[in-house]
Amino acid sequence: RGAGGRGRGRGDEVQNKQKKITPESFDLVVLDPPTLTTTAYGSVDIINDYQSLAKPAALCVSPGGVLLATNHSSKVNLDDWLEMVERCAKKAGCTVSATEVISPGIDDDDYPTFEDGKRPLKVAAFTLE
Repeated sequence: RGAGGRGRGRGDEVQNKQKKITPESFDLVVLDPPTLTTTAYGSVDIINDYQSLAKPAALCVSPGGVLLATNHSSKVNLDDWLEMVERCAKKAGCTVSATEVISPGIDDDDYPTFEDGKRPLKVAAFTLE
Protein backbone atom coordinates (compact mmCIF):
# COMPACT_ATOMS: atom_id res chain seq x y z
CA ARG A 1 0.00 0.00 0.00
CA GLY A 2 2.93 2.31 0.40
CA ALA A 3 1.72 3.68 3.73
CA GLY A 4 3.46 1.23 6.03
CA GLY A 5 0.44 -1.06 5.99
CA ARG A 6 -1.90 1.66 7.14
CA GLY A 7 -4.64 2.06 4.58
CA ARG A 8 -6.37 5.31 4.06
CA GLY A 9 -10.04 4.58 4.43
CA ARG A 10 -12.89 5.98 2.39
CA GLY A 11 -13.50 8.63 5.04
CA ASP A 12 -10.11 10.16 4.31
CA GLU A 13 -10.88 10.33 0.59
CA VAL A 14 -14.23 12.02 1.08
CA GLN A 15 -12.74 14.47 3.56
CA ASN A 16 -9.95 15.40 1.14
CA LYS A 17 -12.42 16.00 -1.70
CA GLN A 18 -14.22 18.73 0.24
CA LYS A 19 -12.08 21.74 -0.51
CA LYS A 20 -12.63 25.13 1.03
CA ILE A 21 -13.69 27.63 -1.58
CA THR A 22 -13.75 31.38 -1.53
CA PRO A 23 -17.30 32.76 -1.76
CA GLU A 24 -18.02 34.37 -5.12
CA SER A 25 -21.02 36.13 -6.61
CA PHE A 26 -22.25 36.27 -10.16
CA ASP A 27 -24.54 38.48 -12.25
CA LEU A 28 -26.42 35.40 -13.47
CA VAL A 29 -26.90 32.09 -11.67
CA VAL A 30 -28.78 29.28 -13.42
CA LEU A 31 -30.56 26.75 -11.19
CA ASP A 32 -31.69 23.85 -13.39
CA PRO A 33 -31.77 20.71 -11.24
CA PRO A 34 -32.89 17.29 -12.46
CA THR A 35 -36.18 16.00 -11.10
CA LEU A 36 -34.36 13.39 -8.99
CA THR A 37 -30.65 12.79 -8.44
CA THR A 38 -28.56 10.67 -6.13
CA THR A 39 -24.95 11.51 -5.30
CA ALA A 40 -22.38 10.46 -2.73
CA TYR A 41 -23.88 13.15 -0.48
CA GLY A 42 -27.44 11.83 -0.72
CA SER A 43 -30.55 12.20 -2.84
CA VAL A 44 -32.28 15.38 -3.93
CA ASP A 45 -35.73 15.51 -5.42
CA ILE A 46 -37.10 18.83 -6.62
CA ILE A 47 -40.53 18.30 -5.11
CA ASN A 48 -39.29 18.06 -1.52
CA ASP A 49 -35.75 19.45 -1.59
CA TYR A 50 -35.80 22.46 -3.93
CA GLN A 51 -35.22 24.81 -0.99
CA SER A 52 -31.87 23.16 -0.29
CA LEU A 53 -30.79 24.26 -3.78
CA ALA A 54 -32.56 27.62 -4.12
CA LYS A 55 -31.12 29.32 -1.02
CA PRO A 56 -27.44 28.55 -1.83
CA ALA A 57 -28.07 29.60 -5.44
CA ALA A 58 -29.51 32.93 -4.24
CA LEU A 59 -26.44 33.45 -2.06
CA CYS A 60 -24.30 33.33 -5.23
CA VAL A 61 -26.19 36.14 -7.02
CA SER A 62 -24.60 39.61 -7.01
CA PRO A 63 -26.86 42.52 -5.96
CA GLY A 64 -28.89 43.45 -9.05
CA GLY A 65 -28.16 40.03 -10.56
CA VAL A 66 -30.56 37.37 -11.77
CA LEU A 67 -31.38 33.89 -10.51
CA LEU A 68 -32.74 31.96 -13.49
CA ALA A 69 -34.54 28.97 -11.98
CA THR A 70 -36.35 26.01 -13.50
CA ASN A 71 -38.59 23.26 -12.20
CA HIS A 72 -39.45 20.23 -14.32
CA SER A 73 -42.09 18.60 -12.13
CA SER A 74 -45.73 18.56 -13.18
CA LYS A 75 -46.59 17.95 -9.50
CA VAL A 76 -45.40 21.43 -8.50
CA ASN A 77 -47.80 24.36 -8.88
CA LEU A 78 -46.25 27.41 -10.58
CA ASP A 79 -47.47 29.95 -8.00
CA ASP A 80 -46.35 27.78 -5.07
CA TRP A 81 -42.92 27.30 -6.67
CA LEU A 82 -42.49 31.04 -7.33
CA GLU A 83 -43.41 31.83 -3.72
CA MET A 84 -40.98 29.18 -2.43
CA VAL A 85 -38.05 30.54 -4.49
CA GLU A 86 -38.81 34.09 -3.31
CA ARG A 87 -38.96 32.86 0.31
CA CYS A 88 -35.57 31.11 -0.10
CA ALA A 89 -34.06 34.29 -1.55
CA LYS A 90 -35.37 36.25 1.43
CA LYS A 91 -33.83 33.71 3.84
CA ALA A 92 -30.54 34.21 1.97
CA GLY A 93 -30.76 37.93 2.76
CA CYS A 94 -31.87 38.99 -0.73
CA THR A 95 -34.81 41.09 -1.82
CA VAL A 96 -36.61 39.99 -4.98
CA SER A 97 -37.12 43.20 -6.94
CA ALA A 98 -38.67 41.54 -10.00
CA THR A 99 -39.94 38.13 -11.08
CA GLU A 100 -40.44 37.26 -14.74
CA VAL A 101 -42.08 33.95 -15.66
CA ILE A 102 -40.69 32.64 -18.94
CA SER A 103 -43.15 30.33 -20.68
CA PRO A 104 -42.00 27.66 -23.11
CA GLY A 105 -42.94 28.39 -26.71
CA ILE A 106 -46.28 27.13 -27.93
CA ASP A 107 -44.45 24.87 -30.38
CA ASP A 108 -42.21 23.35 -27.70
CA ASP A 109 -42.61 19.60 -28.21
CA ASP A 110 -40.31 18.70 -25.34
CA TYR A 111 -42.72 19.99 -22.72
CA PRO A 112 -46.28 19.69 -24.00
CA THR A 113 -49.23 21.09 -22.12
CA PHE A 114 -51.23 18.53 -20.17
CA GLU A 115 -55.01 18.24 -20.41
CA ASP A 116 -55.39 20.59 -17.43
CA GLY A 117 -53.48 23.31 -19.34
CA LYS A 118 -50.39 23.06 -17.14
CA ARG A 119 -46.84 22.37 -18.32
CA PRO A 120 -44.26 20.49 -16.29
CA LEU A 121 -41.50 22.96 -17.25
CA LYS A 122 -41.52 26.16 -15.24
CA VAL A 123 -38.87 28.87 -15.78
CA ALA A 124 -38.56 32.19 -13.98
CA ALA A 125 -35.99 34.97 -13.72
CA PHE A 126 -35.70 36.51 -10.24
CA THR A 127 -33.85 39.82 -9.98
CA LEU A 128 -32.23 39.95 -6.55
CA GLU A 129 -31.00 42.95 -4.56
